[in-house]
Amino acid sequence: DDNWGNVRRVPNAKERKHKGGWGLYYHVDYVGAPRNSKMLNVTPVQNPWEQLTLAYENGIDRLWILNMGDLKPMVYPISQFMDMAWNPRKYDVNNITRHTRDWCAQQFGESQADEAARILNLICKYNGRCTPEMLNKNTYSLENGEWQEVVNQYLQLEADALRQYNSLPASYHDAYRQIILFPIELMSNLHQMYFAQAQNHALYKQGNPKANVWADECERLFKRDSLICDYYNHKMAGGKWNGMMTQKHIGYKSWNDDFEKDTCPELFRVTSKDGVIISENNGVVEIEAPYYSSKTDAAEAKWTEIPFMGKSVSAMTLMPYTKSVKGASITYKFKMQVRQ
Repeated sequence: DDNWGNVRRVPNAKERKHKGGWGLYYHVDYVGAPRNSKMLNVTPVQNPWEQLTLAYENGIDRLWILNMGDLKPMVYPISQFMDMAWNPRKYDVNNITRHTRDWCAQQFGESQADEAARILNLICKYNGRCTPEMLNKNTYSLENGEWQEVVNQYLQLEADALRQYNSLPASYHDAYRQIILFPIELMSNLHQMYFAQAQNHALYKQGNPKANVWADECERLFKRDSLICDYYNHKMAGGKWNGMMTQKHIGYKSWNDDFEKDTCPELFRVTSKDGVIISENNGVVEIEAPYYSSKTDAAEAKWTEIPFMGKSVSAMTLMPYTKSVKGASITYKFKMQVRQ
């Protein structure tokens, strides 16, 4: 194949007569340019079926070899590949997801198979759009809402997976986390992180102090990535699979992962010696309470930020309430066009 699971060529009628027959070398993991693909399974369920069927029907039926990379994240595509090799005609276009459903029944029982297969199919579909290693703040458009739409899809699927995880007997939890919950949590978190970085960069260019909120969010999500992997390595199954999820996947500068460790995406923060200055938007000025330009406390009452109060960030008030507020002031600066 082309290193990404696409068969490059098949033998013609004359070539099929070759005594030794024909074989296929197929990838679900890749090391090389333009970027490694090693962290997770990013092969949609339908792709191997379609490409292996193409190969088989064109006489490539003597030898199939799978480049799988690391074993644990590729458990499902390995099973799919082996089952296709054993009986290439068992699954067709009318029952293309039947294999996923049957396989999930083996792992989690008949009663959970349909929902587990639905989620696993969507994980593979979503992750097939862009690998963890290639994902960045520019992957989707912020301006037309594409970034938000993709993030919402991942959040919904993550919620569905958590709901099923919590409904399963505890004896299934480790297997479910390995196969379904971990890959969706990791990729959902990565998409949220790069979305936060995209918001940070866009708002920073506008001089909008909300850029700082998104910078904090990006840093939080970067830390959560390490916690998700740490749980897999040290807590899941009593640490049985320690080291399986230490693959670097954030901070690529070239095709290779020859950097020391995952690095937080580049972020910017809005600061000004004159304090924060807000610009109007379509004739409206909207300023979050803590984004003041300057403040003066009273002798006994101080300006105090109340976190999370209000519709977005926080609120400002003078406290203690029983003390005099004489002399206290808070200033907000903004720019707006004067229209004649």
